Amino acid sequence: MDFMNVMADIGDMQSVSSDLSTFSGHLVVCREMLRHARVSAATPLVLLDEIGTGTDPAQGAALAQAVLEELLDAGSRVRWKEAEIYHSSLFPSNSTSFAYSVSF
Repeated sequence: MDFMNVMADIGDMQSVSSDLSTFSGHLVVCREMLRHARVSAATPLVLLDEIGTGTDPAQGAALAQAVLEELLDAGSRVRWKEAEIYHSSLFPSNSTSFAYSVSF
């Protein structure tokens, strides 16, 4: 499958000058991904690294689940690397780790 639209949240967007924490940076990226996924005519590929981190594990897992469900409902193909043992217990059948030179 070819993807015309590839989105990724990899790395850390924290910025002291912009008063942006690691968690807030991930939220900004997730918000933009969700916005683009909802309006994309082509199936987007979304790569997420450590989704839901930077906050309480239970809250992060709930946020990760909500973002993943929304992306999938919008028709996105999603690959993520879970950051915590706790997250992997929530998504045992769908979780995957991936190399950043992915080919499909």
